[in-house]
Amino acid sequence: MPLKPIVEKIASMDRSVFLLKRIRHPFFDAPFHYHPEVELTYVSSSCGRRVVGDHVGSFEEGDLVLHGPNLPHVYVNDSGDSRSKSWARASVLQFGVDCLGQKLDQMEETKGIADLIERSMRGIRFLEESARRGARMLEELNGLNGPRRIVLFIELLDFLSNCEEIEYLAGVAYSPLLNLSREGRLNEVLSYIYKHQSEELRLTEIAKFFGISPESFSRFFKKATGRSFIVFLNELRISQACWLLQQSDKTVVEICFAVGFSNLSNFNRRFRKIKGMTPLDYRKKSRFHPVPGT
Repeated sequence: MPLKPIVEKIASMDRSVFLLKRIRHPFFDAPFHYHPEVELTYVSSSCGRRVVGDHVGSFEEGDLVLHGPNLPHVYVNDSGDSRSKSWARASVLQFGVDCLGQKLDQMEETKGIADLIERSMRGIRFLEESARRGARMLEELNGLNGPRRIVLFIELLDFLSNCEEIEYLAGVAYSPLLNLSREGRLNEVLSYIYKHQSEELRLTEIAKFFGISPESFSRFFKKATGRSFIVFLNELRISQACWLLQQSDKTVVEICFAVGFSNLSNFNRRFRKIKGMTPLDYRKKSRFHPVPGT
């Protein structure tokens, strides 16, 4: 069966700035899901496979990942991996983008945290010392009550917002497929590209459509997205292909043409370069029988 994310309704946070829960199971048992809240997940014990958006990878003890709003994710292992009744252990912190009374990007003091959340739309994995220190702060948060709990929560997010030892998980073109939050001219350009991504798109034609020279459009686009137009378009198409491989029964050939590639060999080559595996391997690895993951 296709792997389709479900919406998870998180318990009301009307009386708390955030929710923090400990998970202790023989193996992780949540389905592939998403929710409007931001989620920080720390795996203190367990190992298995992690799916975040169009990313498929492995996780092990010490894994610390920030999942942005509406970003589908799941952690998967099974009873055969389990070594005890509490082998799969994790701490999960969940909070809304308006958890401090108004949206974080509307307050000068929390703009860095707002930027972190914007970047987390692709999923951010924290590495090495950043992960270890972030995990220690999260575990300390577990044992606090009162105002100090809120203070450390903000300190944790501030620390994570300044970390450089990170890895983005989902492709650069993935997050806008669920939530396009960019503004102004870039929003118009991206909306146009998403609408016509399965067609033959040329930089010169898009530049003409928006009334600027190809050279100016190329500079603008790379500055705004960090990618050249053709690289971004290929990543967008591959992200859409990943989505279809996960949630549909279309063949690889059908998906190749549906996302805008004109021949199968080019599609397979681009897919392997971006995802590190073939489309069929990706489908096999992303389609598990969701035994109960986080």
